[in-house]
Amino acid sequence: MILRELSDECLLYDETTNHAHCLNQVAAEVWKLCDGRNNIAEITLALGRHLNRRVEEELIWMAVRRFQKCGLFLNTIPELSGTNALSRRELARKVGRGAVVAFPLVTSVLVPTPATAASCFPLLHICTSNSQCCSNHCGLQGASLICLP
Repeated sequence: MILRELSDECLLYDETTNHAHCLNQVAAEVWKLCDGRNNIAEITLALGRHLNRRVEEELIWMAVRRFQKCGLFLNTIPELSGTNALSRRELARKVGRGAVVAFPLVTSVLVPTPATAASCFPLLHICTSNSQCCSNHCGLQGASLICLP
């Protein structure tokens, strides 16, 4: 992983999968604390100190689940298969209406290699196979096959 810290977010680039992940401030702070030395309770307390507000443990689990889904962890985390995961709406309801809640946000994109970028079709271009599209997704839209996100 290559990590670049920006003003209030960070960018992670996975060289093995060519995926880039942009983490907002909350997700970036949780990511930095997920170093194998801190448990969820410790991460919750540390994030609360950093943000200068009370943080719910479910917020940390939300970020961890997102990291797991994006393939950012080396090992799988068995606790993530539990059914007690709260949605953003449920978490916002639990925290309270008047509270400002910053949710961990991770935005991921596939970054084509230079050779692939020069030889693939952009979004909405007519295609006949997935390998022709930079997104690697040639799909049916209307009566035509086009490169889709």
